[in-house]
Amino acid sequence: MTKCGGFYSHHRGSRRTGYKGQSFWRLLARASAAGTSGSNGGGRVVPRHEAAHTAFKDAQKEMDSILGKTETMTAAIKDKQIDLEKNKLEALKARKLEQECIKEQDALIPLEQTAREKFAELKSVLDSEKSQGSVLKAILQAKEFKQIEGIYGRMGDLGAIDAKYDVAISTACPGLDYIVVETTAAAQACVELLRREQLGIATFMILEEQVDLLERSKEKVKTPEGVSRLYDLIKVQDERMKLAFYASLGNTIVAKDLDQATRIAYGGNREFRRVVTLDGALFERSGTMSGGGSKPRGGKMGTSIQASSVSRETVIAAEEELANMVDSLKTIRQRIADAVRRYQASEKVVSELEMEIAKSQKEVDSFNSEYKYLEKQLDSLEAASRPKQDEIERLEELKKIISTEEKEIDRLIQGSKKLKEKDIDKNSTEINRHKVQIETGEKMVKKLTKGIEESKKEKERIIEGKDKMQGVFKEIEQKAFIVQENYKKVQKLIDEHEEVLEKSKLEHERVKKDVDQLRASEVDADFKLQDMKKMYKELEMKGKGYKKRLIELETSLQKHMEQIQKDLVDTERLQATLADETLTERDDIKKQYDEWRKKRLDEFMAGFNAISLKLKEMYQMITLGGDAELELVDSLDPFSEGVVFSVRPPKKSWKNIANLSGGEKTLSSLALVFALHHYKPTPLYVMDEIDAALDFKNVSIVGHYVKDRTKDAQFIIISLRNNMFELADRLVGIYKTDNCTKSITIDPNSFVVCEKAA
Repeated sequence: MTKCGGFYSHHRGSRRTGYKGQSFWRLLARASAAGTSGSNGGGRVVPRHEAAHTAFKDAQKEMDSILGKTETMTAAIKDKQIDLEKNKLEALKARKLEQECIKEQDALIPLEQTAREKFAELKSVLDSEKSQGSVLKAILQAKEFKQIEGIYGRMGDLGAIDAKYDVAISTACPGLDYIVVETTAAAQACVELLRREQLGIATFMILEEQVDLLERSKEKVKTPEGVSRLYDLIKVQDERMKLAFYASLGNTIVAKDLDQATRIAYGGNREFRRVVTLDGALFERSGTMSGGGSKPRGGKMGTSIQASSVSRETVIAAEEELANMVDSLKTIRQRIADAVRRYQASEKVVSELEMEIAKSQKEVDSFNSEYKYLEKQLDSLEAASRPKQDEIERLEELKKIISTEEKEIDRLIQGSKKLKEKDIDKNSTEINRHKVQIETGEKMVKKLTKGIEESKKEKERIIEGKDKMQGVFKEIEQKAFIVQENYKKVQKLIDEHEEVLEKSKLEHERVKKDVDQLRASEVDADFKLQDMKKMYKELEMKGKGYKKRLIELETSLQKHMEQIQKDLVDTERLQATLADETLTERDDIKKQYDEWRKKRLDEFMAGFNAISLKLKEMYQMITLGGDAELELVDSLDPFSEGVVFSVRPPKKSWKNIANLSGGEKTLSSLALVFALHHYKPTPLYVMDEIDAALDFKNVSIVGHYVKDRTKDAQFIIISLRNNMFELADRLVGIYKTDNCTKSITIDPNSFVVCEKAA
């Protein structure tokens, strides 16, 4: 009843507040909702206006900042525009200065070239005057001092030609070194001057004698292939000098190369048979041709007409004028370079300033647009920051509702605390547990239902796979039958071809055997060929040695004959000497000496030949196929130089014994020793480890040979090789006991007898 009383007490309280017929929980929810609604309503009104007010203040600050930045950027743009105008003006001035300097340079360059040519010409004249011979110098001095009238000068100095034709004119015009004079009297006066001064000889071109050529020199001619006459290419100051050049050149024409010159010279037009090429090949009228040489001659005529005489002061003045021109040009070029650097630097600065101004202008435009946007938003922000009258009234009403609801909530919270103290919590817990079990069961049912559906789908998929596998199995089974039939056919073919394969194998083995034999024969042939080549080279070297020795002997014999001729005595004295008994005795002794010497030589050669033959035989026997030879270094006097011992081991070339290996040296030495003792045997031989450097086969060969020689001699051999001492008649062992050396002798044959008896 306490519960009911408490409940009704709360119910009556609810009626007093105007909530009729509603349960406690709905009343509590309504109160909570009302409190929350009132709280949110107040929160929406006040913070919203505060945020709008803050945004309004920030917008005002941002606008002030933009105005400051805009003013700063505008001032900077004005400064940059001023600098831009200054740099443009500077670049314009520099370009004008460059154009003015270029005009001055263009005007000075021809003057400088003229001054340079003038200086070069004057210097050339001065140098030529220095290098002139005494003959020309004397004649020019006579002209300068007016001692002889009618002298013009050297012909080559009176004309000029392009440098391209320098070699051609120097080759084709032999009169370039002639001295041109007006009359015969002038020429005679020059000759008298040279004779009087004893200076030398000169050749003179007399113009009055060439008058009959004047008309021909002025005629216009048509040359073959359009080439030029040398005469037409020469430039002169005095037209009368052309006559001298025509007299020397005539209708000589210049061709560009040898082929063109050949065509023109040997063509049908005989008027132009004298042709010269640019590189100095000259075709004469007679048909002869001259040319060649490493360096064509040239330099007999310059590219400008030389002055008759020039002073050193004139040359110095021309050089100073040229130097002034060069300095002026250098100064102007330096000014041009400075102007170029200035306007390039100014243009670079102008381009940079233009880029900076454009960039700054874009920033100013951006600031202006941003300022206008903020200016438009400012009114709306200001209006949003001020709440309306109805909102203020609504705010007051909400505050009252909130206060009332808060009181009701406090009352309801106290009532709920009292209810919680009772058994409601226990029933709620049980209900919640059953709800959890129900939810768990529902989840399990859903999970099992889903598993059943998936199992059905898997079953259907497996059935479909089974049907497909059965179809594939049938196809594979059919293919297997086909493969089995093919296998039987192939097996049958293999059986048929096995016999052919066996025959082919036998044929292959036979061919392989033949090829191996041919290769072995080829190797043997190569070895033999190499041996023959080496033998040929050695014989060739020996032949050269013999030839050299023969030449030396002939020289020696000639010297002896000369000495004999010197030592010859007259016949009377010789007859008187022959009558002397002393000389007769001397002759007898000399005859006896010659006989003994001849006997020694004969016996030595007999022994040498016997030993050589036996050596060859012994070496072939020991090495099973090698060859050896003894040769006299000096066959005329065998006792003066000595003997050469050469061997050829099996399948190798001839070698000197010094070039052999250890085993080959041992075999060669043994063959020589056996050959020597075959010629003159001894009863006792002592040999110390002669088989140390030999292999098993050679030890056996040497051992059996020694065994065979024991019929006529006794051999004492020190050896450590069993296939050597097994052939001995007695074995003597040396050993040491108690610091004393002792020996023991064993008969190997006794062991053989005992073995047979056993």
